[in-house]
Amino acid sequence: MGIEEVERDPERNRKRVIEIVQQMVCDGADLIILGCTIVSAFFAREKRELPPDLLGIPFLDSNVCSLKTLEMLADLQQKCGVTVNRRIYYAKPQDGEREAFQRNRKIYGLPLL
Repeated sequence: MGIEEVERDPERNRKRVIEIVQQMVCDGADLIILGCTIVSAFFAREKRELPPDLLGIPFLDSNVCSLKTLEMLADLQQKCGVTVNRRIYYAKPQDGEREAFQRNRKIYGLPLL
């Protein structure tokens, strides 16, 4: 489902997530991380009673996990002086990404940085 479909039919999104999660649990999953931030946000907002086979399975919201990771990194830097390695995973954006970032800010009427 694209974001437009998720917005139009959050109940279908919820049912789809439950179907996928049930299959994952059958395959041995014991923790679910809802990786797509939009699907995760809609699922969390629309979450109602889960089927009995999913009641004991923890669901992690990728939006919250991202914020907690950021908080942890800030705490490590502030309290221990530990910073991230910018050579690989936390590399600074490349020029093309900066241009896309500015273009998106302009599209949404935000000031350019």
